[in-house]
Amino acid sequence: MSTPRLFSFLSSFYGSNFSAVYFLTEKSSRTCFQADLFYSGTFSSPRRAYLSKHVLRRAISTRSRCGKLNLLMKQSSELKKKRFSLFGIVFLVVTYLWAIILFPIFTALFPVTLLLDRVRRRLLDRLAMLWMRLTLFCCRLPVVIVGEENLPQSDAAVMYVANHQSYLDIYVLSALKRKFKFVSKIEVFSYPIIGWAMALAGYVGLKRGDSRRQLQTYHEIVRKLQSGISLVMFPEGTRSIHGRLLPFKIGPFKAAKQAKVPIVPLTILGTREVMPSFAWLPLAFPNKPITIHVHPIIQVENHEDKQLADICKSVIEKPLESSDATRNLSPL
Repeated sequence: MSTPRLFSFLSSFYGSNFSAVYFLTEKSSRTCFQADLFYSGTFSSPRRAYLSKHVLRRAISTRSRCGKLNLLMKQSSELKKKRFSLFGIVFLVVTYLWAIILFPIFTALFPVTLLLDRVRRRLLDRLAMLWMRLTLFCCRLPVVIVGEENLPQSDAAVMYVANHQSYLDIYVLSALKRKFKFVSKIEVFSYPIIGWAMALAGYVGLKRGDSRRQLQTYHEIVRKLQSGISLVMFPEGTRSIHGRLLPFKIGPFKAAKQAKVPIVPLTILGTREVMPSFAWLPLAFPNKPITIHVHPIIQVENHEDKQLADICKSVIEKPLESSDATRNLSPL
């Protein structure tokens, strides 16, 4: 099928914002479909990418641009075949060794924490952050914080919202040296040692696809914020496979507004190159430090929920747009 006919077919089938595309280069005209978003599954060829639930744009490219995009697709396809690396195995061993060392201390302090700080459990938060920072230190994963002056006081209750590119994001956020809890999918709580520690620390579990449980989780989030507990949420709802922001869900902003706590937007750069969204372990050692941009605190008063989501998305997106990974359209 020719490029114009294919584009016409997809547009008529999916509407103006179609959600699937055949990544094609015609030898004659060098016309490319340039995908804004890339699929995380396997490619049937270096030039094919079937995408879902995302908006794409068509771009007419020069000969060199088409060649570059095809090369990126080929590199992505080859990278997806690499599920393990020596560095990833070292990371797994290190993180579980520290978990095994700290978990007995964790469980021993749990009864004391319930007596002295039943709601917030700050001591357990400190241990959880220590475990993650020790993992980063032993694996030589440096984290640079930009805008550290924008961080709130350590005892202030805020809602941190960040982009989500990798499982590594959770470890990296420990470099902020603030006490907070994560809102995570409930399946993570069943992971040996790590998931158990999260449950003991009072992290919030979210069950996807269950509207009743999600409503209960929402009320739990509001209660924790009102109790002086800071939370970290990823408003995209899942890991981004391409480095660019997915649409934000309104829940985190609605909860922050109801609890009357400020929002701190965060932009994480560099974790996708180390541990892509499809990977369970790191696949490469970073060639530059991972970076967290801490943006100015946003007060929730005088803003509607949707306005808060739009403001945070705009703020978080700026460092992503200027980053090398996004500028090169790397489809990891």
